[in-house]
Amino acid sequence: MRLTFHPGPFDVLCSENPDVVRKTVRDLEIHGEIMDLMDLERSPYNCINIHCNGTKGGKQAAMDRFCQNFHLLSDSVKSRLTVENDDKASMYSVKDLVYIHETIGIPIVFDYHHHQFCTGDISEYNALSLAAWTWPKGIVPIVHYSESKA
Repeated sequence: MRLTFHPGPFDVLCSENPDVVRKTVRDLEIHGEIMDLMDLERSPYNCINIHCNGTKGGKQAAMDRFCQNFHLLSDSVKSRLTVENDDKASMYSVKDLVYIHETIGIPIVFDYHHHQFCTGDISEYNALSLAAWTWPKGIVPIVHYSESKA
């Protein structure tokens, strides 16, 4: 069995508001502490998965803030953190999130349903392959799959 967490949309590591960042760090630390108390591996195998969740000032500036604020996190959280593609065209595709992976090294969780709305102009196959490439060797990547009603 593999346990992963997906904290809610109120966690915004890329926020320009220091109070939002402080609350985000606090929430993520609680998730990390629970995983530590359960003696779960400090790796993306037991991931804490979040969205970038903001584009204020532009995507690039927001991703830079995400990467800067990542360093506020404990090793418990940093070692488990993953980022997931979004379901709105104005937000983050897998292709966008590669920047975060290349900057701080966290893996990308591919969400099939979200990709339908935010493709980054790449195919589903290429997005899945790109996300899978970001995971450490020996850890099976996390993929979210769902479909909406017709």
